[in-house]
Amino acid sequence: MLNLIAAWGQLYPCKLCRTHLQQQLRDPALGPPKVSSRQELSTWVCELHNIVNADLGKEQVDCMPFKVDMMYLKDCGECEITKKPGKEEEEEFLETIDFAQQSDVEYLGPWEAEIYRRDPALFATVGGGTDAWETKDLVEVLEAMDVMRKWFRAFTKEELEIIRGKMMMREDISRGEIIDKLDRLFRPAMNVVKAGKEESGLFSI
Repeated sequence: MLNLIAAWGQLYPCKLCRTHLQQQLRDPALGPPKVSSRQELSTWVCELHNIVNADLGKEQVDCMPFKVDMMYLKDCGECEITKKPGKEEEEEFLETIDFAQQSDVEYLGPWEAEIYRRDPALFATVGGGTDAWETKDLVEVLEAMDVMRKWFRAFTKEELEIIRGKMMMREDISRGEIIDKLDRLFRPAMNVVKAGKEESGLFSI
């Protein structure tokens, strides 16, 4: 489900709507997708819908789980078929909406579905293109460190949380500086691994 939501931000067909959706998915008031249960997901999607409604000047929907269920589980006989606007009418309507004024979320930079899928809260702090690349590298390194924690007890959960906290805050250290420090940490160990590969013969053909 996280993959699907991340893909929305990357692939939503309408370019204008895609940009605004990317802003809305970054909104800290919405928070990361809640995907542990159908009820939590329904409520989260309803809250996302309310952010869109606020941008459009429409009425807010009650996102209490029972109300959401009643809204979508009603008998189809109550549904009404309405004529969809044509392309020109839709474009004219979108041009009347000033999303920049409606949204409190600053557009921070390029959309990277892979980072959003792995850590939506962290991605909400990503700025421009360089920051996105560094963040993606760090997320991948953190995942590798978590594997080393599980297999070799090389790190603790607390140590990984400290690094993630530094990535989130960026007050005392930049993401580029974190990468440099991790590079200095891992470089000697990787040299030992490379030498060990040759000695083990495991990768020989």
